[in-house]
Amino acid sequence: MNLTKIGDNSFRVNHSVCPSISKQQLFQFSENCEGTENKVSTLNFHQNAGVDLLDSILCVKKGGFLYPVKQVGFSTSLTLIDGAASVFIFNDFGKLDSHYSLSRESPSCSFYIRIPQNTWFAVYQPYLKPAFIKVTGVGAARVCSNGFNHFPFSPTDQSDWIDYFNGLCDRKLGESEEFYPEVFEQVSDVVFMSTRRIVTVNFDQLDKVCIAASSSPSMRARLCCHSNLQDKLQEMFIALRRDVEIEESVHIRKDESLTVLKGTGSYIFPNEDRTVRHDIQLSVDATFYARINRYVPHKILVTSDLMLIHEATTGPFSKDDTVYRIEGA
Repeated sequence: MNLTKIGDNSFRVNHSVCPSISKQQLFQFSENCEGTENKVSTLNFHQNAGVDLLDSILCVKKGGFLYPVKQVGFSTSLTLIDGAASVFIFNDFGKLDSHYSLSRESPSCSFYIRIPQNTWFAVYQPYLKPAFIKVTGVGAARVCSNGFNHFPFSPTDQSDWIDYFNGLCDRKLGESEEFYPEVFEQVSDVVFMSTRRIVTVNFDQLDKVCIAASSSPSMRARLCCHSNLQDKLQEMFIALRRDVEIEESVHIRKDESLTVLKGTGSYIFPNEDRTVRHDIQLSVDATFYARINRYVPHKILVTSDLMLIHEATTGPFSKDDTVYRIEGA
């Protein structure tokens, strides 16, 4: 893995075709960062902070945290790759509104949360095992610092923040949406939508998407986590059956990323003459994440009975942003 250091414990993953990472590489990165003082280390897969789609994976050690932030005008999502972590939602006066636990311990545990625009949130990792969290956002987003004075400590008081977050973990907020997993609205045979302001997803909820793909002639189904086609951050959980035919394509005005949640497949990156420029074998335990930047021809193949992925790209949605190569042309 070719890395460029771009800040304290922050690195960019370099690849001429498709920046990607495997579980083994991720764990090795975590071990190499063991001696650093900062308990959060970051792998960035976007080219720079000015591109539209931002994708990073955080390695958060015990006691590591993200200070409360608010993305102005755009949503942010957190996808837990491994480990466990707490996500706190605050109001504009710095008061705790809700507490969500992300975990991979069971299919009923939420591993994904989408935080709406203009919402204060923080992340804390109180466990011995490191947590790996994929953070997805939009490049033009602005992080708000106005209002930070409503929180009890300044960003320099690290030990005070740890005590504060530990106290929040112990608080009982009563019944909340977290304890009532959403029943997603089915808008067609193969499309599901969320209607909640804060979207959380677990594997049990995705069973319906997988069942829909298994019975569909199109061999695919999806859960959309964005509220409409105009949303700047478009995210979907997509179930694909073996032998589903997805044409080779190129994105003209957007980048996209893919995270494998179940099953196996491969990404093929062809040249104009159809020779293979690059290919990646995809699976949960091997290369589980790949980023496809604009103007890069690509094609996905499913090699297991069913493959479940999380796909992220930017909006507004437009069919003209994607060009397909017709087979035989």
